[in-house]
Amino acid sequence: MDRFDLEQAIFDADMTADLKAAFERHCDGSPMSQDEVDNLLMGLWQVCQLRQWKLWDVFCRVFELDEYTTDPEVLARRKKIEEDKHDEAFIVVPDGMKPGSWKEYVE
Repeated sequence: MDRFDLEQAIFDADMTADLKAAFERHCDGSPMSQDEVDNLLMGLWQVCQLRQWKLWDVFCRVFELDEYTTDPEVLARRKKIEEDKHDEAFIVVPDGMKPGSWKEYVE
């Protein structure tokens, strides 16, 4: 992916034509029930969310962010954080126990 993919994703995220079509349907078409209007708006909202998700994903790919990073320093830090989280998840510290004194309780 490159900056041109990002530019295209920005243009694709535009909802102007969709909103205009919905407006024309509502104003110029046969009367719509409240349920039809609700469904129309909910559909537009969901399409907007999908387009924004795609835009963010392309942005992350172009700039190698989040899960797309290739920076060894960032990857090493993430690995360390994950290891620390995993280690801490299984440690239960009894009340009043001092840090580093767990060996007393095991022996």
